[in-house]
Amino acid sequence: MAVFNNVIGRFAEAGDDFPASLREPMANILVNHGDTVHQVASSVDMRSLPVGQNDLHEVIKQVSKDQSSYGALNYGINQAMVSDIHEAGQEHPTDSLLRAGRTVGFLEEARTAAVGPAETAAFDQKWMFDTAIGYIPVVSGEVQSGFDYMVEKWLADEQKQIDQEHSDKSYEAHKKRNGQLMALTEEWMKLHDKDGGTFGRPRQERGRLST
Repeated sequence: MAVFNNVIGRFAEAGDDFPASLREPMANILVNHGDTVHQVASSVDMRSLPVGQNDLHEVIKQVSKDQSSYGALNYGINQAMVSDIHEAGQEHPTDSLLRAGRTVGFLEEARTAAVGPAETAAFDQKWMFDTAIGYIPVVSGEVQSGFDYMVEKWLADEQKQIDQEHSDKSYEAHKKRNGQLMALTEEWMKLHDKDGGTFGRPRQERGRLST
């Protein structure tokens, strides 16, 4: 962990001088440490984090300047969030959903800092990248199923955002990650709130949760 901390600190110091050729390798490193990235990105207590939150934000911002590197990073961190929701023996399971929401916001904030608001976003209209990423660790079948569903909804959010940005530039901020957030909520409810008591309504079939 000390090595990872040093790498993040070093490249955070580079700021906008971060080498473009290292964006994709850094995305791979971040995904390899996905649990740590999720922990730091979702934390509200800065006192005992394994990596500085500001440093991590800067590095993710630099990685997010490249569309494929941004895609690889977000693809991998989706798995860390789903795995956290599936973690056995949680004393306060609601916290895993709150953490997921904060990490999604952290990643979106870094993306906006990287490419600017909708009217100046530099991503291509066609959202494409290779999902066969070999450095994603193997997980259980239940986690993989949730992960696949999460990626589907996240990609749909990304494509909607890009399509809208290239048309009338008016894509509303709260819609950017709506599908992904709803998918996270569905996955959490499937495990921890089968009767829908937390949200005051019955859990719907996957893909049909009311928005």
